[in-house]
Amino acid sequence: MQGPSPTTVNAVIASASAASAVVVQAAGAAASAVSAAVAQAPASAASSADSADASWWHWLFTHEGWTVFWVPLMIAVIGALATLIGALTGAQKGATLAFRLQRTLVDAQMADQRGLAAKQFEQQQALAAEQFGKQERQLEAKQWQADQLAAHKAMFCIMQQVNFVSQYFLEYIKPFNGSPLAFVQISPMSQLAISQEVFDPKSLDFMSKTVDGRQLLASMTLAQENYLTLVHSINDRSTLHQTKVQPVLDAQGIKEGTAYSAEYIATALGTLLTATLRSSTTAVTESTQKCYQDISVVATVFRQFCVEAFGHDDFLKYQIPLC
Repeated sequence: MQGPSPTTVNAVIASASAASAVVVQAAGAAASAVSAAVAQAPASAASSADSADASWWHWLFTHEGWTVFWVPLMIAVIGALATLIGALTGAQKGATLAFRLQRTLVDAQMADQRGLAAKQFEQQQALAAEQFGKQERQLEAKQWQADQLAAHKAMFCIMQQVNFVSQYFLEYIKPFNGSPLAFVQISPMSQLAISQEVFDPKSLDFMSKTVDGRQLLASMTLAQENYLTLVHSINDRSTLHQTKVQPVLDAQGIKEGTAYSAEYIATALGTLLTATLRSSTTAVTESTQKCYQDISVVATVFRQFCVEAFGHDDFLKYQIPLC
């Protein structure tokens, strides 16, 4: 069997030498890139290390080291090997093999880049979710504080309403219960201001989250409306008594503290004024008793609801007077 010709051997040797030169040149270029990259590497990769050699080796196995050093080196080696193989097996086969090897390396590099991008995207998504969750918790905490403040205000208003109704009943109505002259004996009051004794049902939206809460809120709203109606009734009766009834009584010489019969007072006032005063007094008396019952129940139930809803007992405690 005849061996390869001297020309072929010389060509192979020349190709191998060229391939070796390419590898050496690529390694030198990669080393230069490494030196430049290490010089510009972040503090965590270079300046914070114990020594320059340790920093270099640490950086060499990072993703930046893979991109800057290993990939160019492997591409150069593959190209050199392809040149050598091409000299041994033929240029066409060598080119095909070089293409396949380089394609495999490029695919691996792209897959690594896609994986890194996916990881970075997941990290960004996780960070965004964490920030969103933090904002949600902050908003929930603020809303919890606002709901609790609204509950305290509503409790204070309800207790004011209970206190007024009970005191009005005990001081103005109860002393004259059963008296035929109660429509005259119940004294008028100065006009009542109610702006500070009324809560806003809209501020208690947190109660709408449960069936019991919605039912209680409806009862509280209705009880407050009855309270406002009572206050207006008391103001109307007081105005009637001061502007219509009292002038007539003074004109007839009827003095407070003197015993008079109901018929005598009715005759002095006249049929129409007497009927109007009786009707107004009856409405105030009945509304006061009904309003007291409704508000006292609402006050007790609402306080218990707040204790359970907010998990503490730091709400206004008030002994409701008995009427």
